[in-house]
Amino acid sequence: MSKHVAKIPCPICGSSDGLNIFEEDGVRTGYCFSSKHDESTKYFNTKALAEIPESDVIYEEKEPKDISWVDELRTLDNPERALKAGAYKVFGVKHGVSRQDGRTVTETYYPMLDDTNAVLGYKVRVHNPKNFYVLGSTRKAHPFGWKQALEAGGYTLHITEGEEDAVALYTAWFREKKQKISVISLKQGNESVIKSLQPILKDITDKFKQVVFLPDMDDAGTTAVKDIRALFPDDYTVKIAKYTEKDSNEMVKKGKEKELVSACYNAGVPLSSAIKEFTLEDFEVVKNAPEFGISFPYAGLTDLLRGIRLGTTIYIAAPEKSGKSTLVNEIATHLMLHHNEPIFAIKPEESEEGTLRRMAGAVVGKVFYDPKTKVNPEDVDRASALLVGKLFVLERDQTPDWKEIRQLMREANLSRGIKYFFIDPITNLTSGMSNSDRDSFLSGMTREVAEDAKSLGYTVFLFCHLKTVKEGLAWEQGRVATADDFLGSRSMVQACDVAIAMQAWMLTEGDDMEYLNKRRVLHVLREREYNAVGKVDLIWNSAKGKLLEVQDD
Repeated sequence: MSKHVAKIPCPICGSSDGLNIFEEDGVRTGYCFSSKHDESTKYFNTKALAEIPESDVIYEEKEPKDISWVDELRTLDNPERALKAGAYKVFGVKHGVSRQDGRTVTETYYPMLDDTNAVLGYKVRVHNPKNFYVLGSTRKAHPFGWKQALEAGGYTLHITEGEEDAVALYTAWFREKKQKISVISLKQGNESVIKSLQPILKDITDKFKQVVFLPDMDDAGTTAVKDIRALFPDDYTVKIAKYTEKDSNEMVKKGKEKELVSACYNAGVPLSSAIKEFTLEDFEVVKNAPEFGISFPYAGLTDLLRGIRLGTTIYIAAPEKSGKSTLVNEIATHLMLHHNEPIFAIKPEESEEGTLRRMAGAVVGKVFYDPKTKVNPEDVDRASALLVGKLFVLERDQTPDWKEIRQLMREANLSRGIKYFFIDPITNLTSGMSNSDRDSFLSGMTREVAEDAKSLGYTVFLFCHLKTVKEGLAWEQGRVATADDFLGSRSMVQACDVAIAMQAWMLTEGDDMEYLNKRRVLHVLREREYNAVGKVDLIWNSAKGKLLEVQDD
């Protein structure tokens, strides 16, 4: 019996989630339920699914098929698209013709190349009825036109929705300006921005000063604009062209080449926000109470904060050597174990192996990081089964740079679907700064973290130490922190959605020393959405290496 496993965009009809993937006996196939195309194009076999980046279906060709015969095809004018053979030849495009008259173009073959510019396969457009299929393999290929773009170079890289749009834009520029431009197309239309561009992102930003994106003038194009803005670094210029027809090819077909070129010249940087008008459909949502976010490892904290909600930034501060890193591990492993969510841990002060040992130990309640504690391989096997494919860390090959880390987080969210990030401690990013420069940097960084979290819909946990006490009770004596005690400026706390301070004891004498030294209290000092404040009591279990919640009697 087959089971439903996913919904993905359909490359034929353009539906955002019409293509449904099913699995039976380990074999995956697809069927698009959209009414936008006929029955003959709705079914996708395993190979067809494998060519769609969003599907994550792997297809292994039993025998490599010979596709060299495509080279023998001609490159022709295409009156239906108002495009000439000369433009198609620039991109290596070939055409198949009708067997009846030997002249009418019935198929178009778009070459898909690898790093060495070898043809991996062809994306083939069938003209009537409209359909697509693949010869060879295009999964690891670069976007159409990438080889020609690198050869042409220039200040601007133009990006279109489809192959015909790329050829049309090239045509318009050559007709109007007698210029050869750099233009590529997305591999599977507007829904494939991340999959198409992320692998070559660094090359784009290194070789071109700006990108001009020419989306389709429809809802799918609007979504693509959001994706492309999120993918590129903030300090890299991405402009959006607007025109009066649906796409570049339609502009050329209507004789609007001059207007199309002007649209590229006049492309602008989109605003980060817009005006929202509430409709009756919006009010239908209000009729149901908001849902809780997913749980923390501590029930008291889940109830107090209404769970971990996406789009939020949570700032947690603790005294030095009080168990801050253990708290990181507790929350992170809870997300992986109980919610099956991958996490990205940025812990510059800890080795990659150290992070792995602590996270693995936390998930099975064992200690794997202490040389004095014997490790049971079976416990490690249990941990690996739970964490493999969910735990991602920052490689420690150099001093971390916030600009690079910020971009890595955005790419991890967009390309890997990671929604939970941990930075511990944020002060490691301020190495070598004066106190005033550090506070200014941390304040700006926190605002950027909060902006990205809200715009992309992920959650970030920021960890830091508390400031040194100048007078009164010391941190190791159980002093309770305020927002002013967080390292950095108070504006950091204001930029975040939640501020939590850990209370700890590290006593050397006294009747309650043993008990208090195991005790930790999480104080919620600030919560923006519900103005929630309160505390959660924890206790350290040395045998399991875990911070556990103290249950009320």
